[in-house]
Amino acid sequence: MNEKIPSLVKEWLRLAEMDLESAEFLFNLHRTPVEIICYHCQQSSEKYMKALILLSSLEPPATHNLDVLMQLCKNNNIASEAWSGITPEVIRLTAFGVKPRYPSPVPLVESDAKQAYKDAMLPKCVMSWWKNSSK
Repeated sequence: MNEKIPSLVKEWLRLAEMDLESAEFLFNLHRTPVEIICYHCQQSSEKYMKALILLSSLEPPATHNLDVLMQLCKNNNIASEAWSGITPEVIRLTAFGVKPRYPSPVPLVESDAKQAYKDAMLPKCVMSWWKNSSK
């Protein structure tokens, strides 16, 4: 394994956790910034997935599309059995990588943010499972 990968993986994981913590913190604001919470949830998932790909000695592609990242994981046997059970949840987050940052005719509501946070916990769980099963 490349010597840079462990430190790079740690950085991806640190940033992923920071995005999740930011989303959690933002729920406590009086006027809940739903769009920003959804965005952080997508970003966290993307970073956990890219860390997994790096742990498998592959280079993650420059994409915000979680379906592309998940397919890369499945095709390379990176926790492929875990992804199979959570495909719709992970794909649902992809839209939040760009959409919430721009005006939209369809506003997001707090239940969208809660669902995004719940969905964002899944890639984190896959990462934990993968790290524990690879020991």
